[in-house]
Amino acid sequence: MSTGPLRKLEGDPLQLECEVSSQTLQHTHISVTWYLRKAGQDPLQIISLMRDFTLTPGSEFEYRYKSGQIGLDKIGITTYRLTITHLQVADQGNIYCQAGEWIQDPDKSWFKIASKETQPSSVEVQKVDKETDDFNVRIEATEEELQEGETLELKCIVEIPNILDHYFSVAWFKDSQEMARIGPMGVLTIGGRYTG
Repeated sequence: MSTGPLRKLEGDPLQLECEVSSQTLQHTHISVTWYLRKAGQDPLQIISLMRDFTLTPGSEFEYRYKSGQIGLDKIGITTYRLTITHLQVADQGNIYCQAGEWIQDPDKSWFKIASKETQPSSVEVQKVDKETDDFNVRIEATEEELQEGETLELKCIVEIPNILDHYFSVAWFKDSQEMARIGPMGVLTIGGRYTG
C-alpha cells in the first residue's frame, strides 16, 4: 500500500491495495475494513469485507457504494483493493486498511485473534472549478410555417470549449414524455410510445 501523499483532482478515480496474510495454521476467517481519518475526527468506515464474506459500506458511504462508486475486491490470494471511482473533496484525509483474523468456536461464536492496520495513505483532493465546465444548450428550428404531414427539423446545439474532451447525453421530450435519447457513446434509444 502506498504511504506517500497522493494528490488528486475532484472526480478522479482512486485505487489502494492492502496485503493481508494469515500467520496461523488454524482455519481462520479474515475481515478487511478501509477507513478514512480526517484531522481531529474519529475514523470513518468506508467499506468492510466481513468475516462471513459480506460487503458492508460505512453509513457515510452507503449511497456511493449502492451507486457503484465505491468497491472492495479481492485480487489474488492476499490483496484487497479499495476503489473509489469519483473522488470528492470530502474524501481528503488519511486512508488506511485494518485487517482482522477470526476463529469460530463449535458453539458458532466468533473470536478475533489478531488485528493489524497499515500505514495510512495521505490523499489530497483538489476541488475542480465547475465554472470551467459550464456549457450552453440551445435549440434551432425552421422558422417557416409547416402544414400537417410536413417534416419538422429541430436541432439541439451544445456549446462548450474543447467539446471533443467531453461526453454528453442528449434527450428530446414532448409533454414530459421522452421521445429519443443519444447516450455519451452515440447509441440512440427511442421512447416506448415512439417505437415501431
